[in-house]
Amino acid sequence: MTRFDIFKRHNGRYYYRVIAETGHNILSSDGYENKTGCQEAIRSVKNKISKKEELLIEKADSETWKFIVKGDHNWPVGYSMNFHSEKQCRNWIKLMQNYLPDSW
Repeated sequence: MTRFDIFKRHNGRYYYRVIAETGHNILSSDGYENKTGCQEAIRSVKNKISKKEELLIEKADSETWKFIVKGDHNWPVGYSMNFHSEKQCRNWIKLMQNYLPDSW
């Protein structure tokens, strides 16, 4: 099952990542000052992942693709891992759309 993992780094900030059943880190966040802010970002991702207008799919470099989940005021609340093709990127979005609302 796809799950969220919240952790605190040595800089004192809280981060989340979305871990797939395969163990891959699919999506991760910027740092938040407190755990509550991180949890709010997770709720935002879960609410916005199914809304096409809240996702930005772009080329990460000449060979890979990534997606970004936009939060309030278009601020990014999640950054995907890099994928080998746009199709693979879109497939992972579909996977997340099916499993994220039930996870955590």
